[in-house]
Amino acid sequence: MILEHKIHKGWCLCEEVNYEITSDLKAIVPYHCKYCSQANGAAFVTLLLMQASDLRIVQGEEELGKYHVHVTGVDRCFCHKCGTRLYNHVTAHGRLALVVATLHTNEKLHPIAHCSTESKYAWHTINDEFAQFMKAPSQAELNKLLSR
Repeated sequence: MILEHKIHKGWCLCEEVNYEITSDLKAIVPYHCKYCSQANGAAFVTLLLMQASDLRIVQGEEELGKYHVHVTGVDRCFCHKCGTRLYNHVTAHGRLALVVATLHTNEKLHPIAHCSTESKYAWHTINDEFAQFMKAPSQAELNKLLSR
């Protein structure tokens, strides 16, 4: 199976930081991690899991800020001007988790699984049939989901 990888664009709220990604937009997951939830002020954040090499900052790289979350080993990257969280960089694995709300596309996006459900808020109920992972799925588990 050959997947089509298009170039997609996104930006922060103030449009100071602009990026392009090369992706098929398939690895989309609602992430219920307590750190992601708290950082976004929401029950979960919808992320696109991807290779770090598939992201290119085309404008405003000097405005990118990073906050290292020691507990998770992730760099949370955001715009210094408006505070928009853009992505998490998992440097140890060369992966990114892009915040889907910053992506500007007309394509229909469909989640494939819920992640980090072990720290899901008790008051939030998952009402769909997507796979659920207590933590992040392994690369093998992710590949299996993407091959469906």
